[in-house]
Amino acid sequence: MLGALGSHYIDGLRFWFGEVASVSGWLATLRPDLVDTATGKKVEAETDDSFLLTLTFKNGGMATMISSFAVTPTRGAKIAVMGDTGTLIAEQPGPNPMENGVVVASRNGAALQELKTPAQHTPFTDARDHRLMAFRLLVRDFTTGVEQGTSPAPSFTDGLRCQQILDAVRESSASGRTVRL
Repeated sequence: MLGALGSHYIDGLRFWFGEVASVSGWLATLRPDLVDTATGKKVEAETDDSFLLTLTFKNGGMATMISSFAVTPTRGAKIAVMGDTGTLIAEQPGPNPMENGVVVASRNGAALQELKTPAQHTPFTDARDHRLMAFRLLVRDFTTGVEQGTSPAPSFTDGLRCQQILDAVRESSASGRTVRL
């Protein structure tokens, strides 16, 4: 679960808030027996299906993530960003964001209101699969980077930093200690 989904959220958090200073984490396998959908036989899980982690950022911010494949029924995902002058909340029905997902926000104590998605983030629609928009935008930015000789995010360094955080979560889970990066 941590590598499959947590890595993407860690990428997003780093993009929004900068470099991570420390990590505390917990990994678990809450459903150790699974059913292989191809054979119908029970198999033993080989990796975590749940995690909890707290990141502190070099800029002083912090983030907490909790995720589990063991929970039924699924509740999708919710991202809440809160600061001293406002709040942003994005909810989605599953692990992947919808291309036309709803974000609500509040500034300076006002009531939450829906924000419209800026046009540059939805330049086209693709009815085949709601996940395609994000991938098509990523390919567009990558192609632009190749054509212009720049390295768009995520880069190799971004992948390395994410892997360091994933490793720190595992270390923290095993040791019970906060890991400084």
